[in-house]
Amino acid sequence: AAEIFGLRSVLNAYAARLISAKGLINHELLEEMKEAMVELDDAVRSGDRFRLVLADESFHHRLNLYCGNALLLNHLESLPAPTRLLLLAVQTLETDPAQVSFNHRPIMAAI
Repeated sequence: AAEIFGLRSVLNAYAARLISAKGLINHELLEEMKEAMVELDDAVRSGDRFRLVLADESFHHRLNLYCGNALLLNHLESLPAPTRLLLLAVQTLETDPAQVSFNHRPIMAAI
């Protein structure tokens, strides 16, 4: 699990850097990410861990769609969904839900 989380972290960070470096930050991306953050915060408030897992996955998927690198997006999407959701569920169950939301704030600040 640690290897997959590590790879996911590196690839997501690279996608975010590409978005910034290529000047791909626009109104549409900002609105998408604000909506994703609201969904994440709502999931935290609901106490529904599965909903939180889905909101976390949606947040990263939305961001990655804007990276402009088809090969990177392919690698990010290549983790089988059930495995990805299982790993996210394990991570989420072992973490305070509010911490999951808090961990996404630097990403929002960067864009």
